[in-house]
Amino acid sequence: GKEAAPAVPVISRALDDPRTAAAATYALAMIGTVPAEAEEKIRKNVQSPDSLLSTTSVWALARLHRHDPKMLRQAAESLVQRLKSKDEDTRLAAARALADLSTEPGYALPLLGKALEGADASTVSAALDALAKLAHVGVLSRMEAEELSEDYVFLRTVEHRLQILADRQTQRLPQDLAEREHLARRLGYASVQEFDQDYLRRTERVRGHLRRWFAPSQPAPLESRELFRSLLADIETEGGAQRLRLALEGEGFADPERAAATLIGMIVGDRYGGIAPEAREATLDLAGPLIASCAAAGDPDTALHEVAGFVTDSPNTAEALRTLAQSRELLDRLVLLASGSPALVRSLKRNPEWLDMLVSEEVMGPSAKPSEVSLSELRQRLPKRRVTQNAPVPLEELLANIALYVRRERLRIGARDLWGEAGTQVVGLELTGLAEAVLQVLLDQALAHQIQRTPDAEAQAALRSIAIIGLGKLGSRELGYASDWDVLFVYEDASRELRDSPGFRAVNAVVEGILAQAQQLKSLGAEIEMDARLRAEGRFGQLARTVSEYRSYYTESAQTWERQVLTRARPVAGARRTAAAYMRAAHRAIYSRALPEEAADEIRAMKRRIERERLKPDEKERDVKLGLGGLTDIEFLTQMWQMRVGHERPSVRASGTLEALQALGTCGVLPAPLVARLVESHGFFTAIRNRLTLAAGIATDVVPTENRRVRSLAIGMGFADSPKQPAEEEFSLKLREHLRDVRRYVEKWFFGE
Repeated sequence: GKEAAPAVPVISRALDDPRTAAAATYALAMIGTVPAEAEEKIRKNVQSPDSLLSTTSVWALARLHRHDPKMLRQAAESLVQRLKSKDEDTRLAAARALADLSTEPGYALPLLGKALEGADASTVSAALDALAKLAHVGVLSRMEAEELSEDYVFLRTVEHRLQILADRQTQRLPQDLAEREHLARRLGYASVQEFDQDYLRRTERVRGHLRRWFAPSQPAPLESRELFRSLLADIETEGGAQRLRLALEGEGFADPERAAATLIGMIVGDRYGGIAPEAREATLDLAGPLIASCAAAGDPDTALHEVAGFVTDSPNTAEALRTLAQSRELLDRLVLLASGSPALVRSLKRNPEWLDMLVSEEVMGPSAKPSEVSLSELRQRLPKRRVTQNAPVPLEELLANIALYVRRERLRIGARDLWGEAGTQVVGLELTGLAEAVLQVLLDQALAHQIQRTPDAEAQAALRSIAIIGLGKLGSRELGYASDWDVLFVYEDASRELRDSPGFRAVNAVVEGILAQAQQLKSLGAEIEMDARLRAEGRFGQLARTVSEYRSYYTESAQTWERQVLTRARPVAGARRTAAAYMRAAHRAIYSRALPEEAADEIRAMKRRIERERLKPDEKERDVKLGLGGLTDIEFLTQMWQMRVGHERPSVRASGTLEALQALGTCGVLPAPLVARLVESHGFFTAIRNRLTLAAGIATDVVPTENRRVRSLAIGMGFADSPKQPAEEEFSLKLREHLRDVRRYVEKWFFGE
């Protein structure tokens, strides 16, 4: 950068030495300050017979003049040609130069398409640098970006292992079978055949994306804006409605009659009233872009119906229409939201003031909102009216405000998910952070209320010691939109007569209140399902127990499945000291010794029973949770290995499935390729589950059989039609591949077959 400017004169002199000219050119371009005399030397070196120096010089001139479109275009065209060089170093230099210069998506994609046509693996690996950048500006879908990221890391890892083994710079896979076998083993594969299969799968996946991105697009026969404006303007003429239906059918609407009726209603009104002239004119302006945007969505019919309902129910319909017509980005985002989750659009319709939030910084960016921020925001939204400083917030107001915040956050998180702003892990973290904030506020309110009614000092101490432990998806920080909040309540009580103590009665009153308030929140529109049935002795057991009671129960009475559940236990609210004491007791119950083989057999038998009793035969390859190779397979495998080796490997005691899997891979318990595939499949299945729930508005884990719904799911997840197959077929193929691969691993590493 500029701080290195004092070195420019010395570096410029190095341009005269053929041994250092390329390095000096690179350094000057990175610094960004080049004397006229030095720049002239760089221009001359473009024609140098040294291909590496020539390529570096082309890149340097473009970087120094990157705001000159002509210079950038000339450089890019030259670099594309150099990608065909016989010299490997030149090809890599050209690919990396394109990666550095590809900052404008519309300009970069066609060039990168040429760059990667027929390229070898090393050039693909280098050019992926540029493609990775495009994910941040919305050119790539989230699924494409995630897959590219995984394949990029894979190719880089292979490259690094190659260079370590060869003790030199190289990107070529060894042809000698023994060397290739050695490379495969160093990468964690069981055989060279397994490595070759994974290598081929990943490189073909990259090429598949390229074929989609760079396939020549078909020009539209008529500008959509003018076509639909004209059709709607003439809608009341003879045959007008029929012409509109035919045009909508041509755009891919499954029910063109209903879609036409929706548009006609926006133009002429319905039996309840007509349309104001300004709203009619605004609809004509919006019609073309609206239809084009809906046609590109996963479910055009639902998108059109929900967006039309949103604008017509707005306080100022004409203004809402004009706003969408003036901002294509806002229109496209609203359409994607409507196509992917009608329930979220209806939530927005009830609270139109949230529209500003959807175009704010809150929605942008890949990072998850920390749970501490969610708690702070929720507390700021609570009613401020209090009788005294320590008085509890009135319950009705409290619950109304909590429910409103939950609905707002679910809209924000769902929008980030559907728009590709947040990956599956971020979605899980944000939904978990929201749950933790709600639990803490409910606990605070209940404690404030109960402490006022409890004069006994020991009982007050017991109340202040309450901690809430998350289990299941809550404990693993992997909540979905319809996941239960599995909780148990733990506290400390100094009284010897625990069952009859004032502390016991006061703590149980608090827990009962929290569970009841969760039900009230659900009735207020907050989708919350709090479940305390995983506590000791299940639904027949005490709602809350002390740490010592849980310690005794886990030592003397807990069954194997109850210990397995504890692998995902994690404090989520309340007293930290109590939570820490409980976690020590829980970890002692799980990890004090290796899992006995008879206990492992119990876990396997329970898994078989779930498959036999809960999995429908026709859903084995469509149920992403219980299906053969689904999420439950991954979770059972992970948890059994945690219980097997956790007594001597503390790093695997993570409550999150992905963290535990990666720890099992890092310490060598599970092979690296297995871990990578399971992590990838876990993300894919979770994304499907989330999208199904958003679309249906209820919990569902089964991919539908209806082609239209599968297509909507596929396009919403970033799949696209290609010359070889439509998006829904590619999605279905990928789903089968993931299920097959996971099941193969589970049969070997879990069932031991």
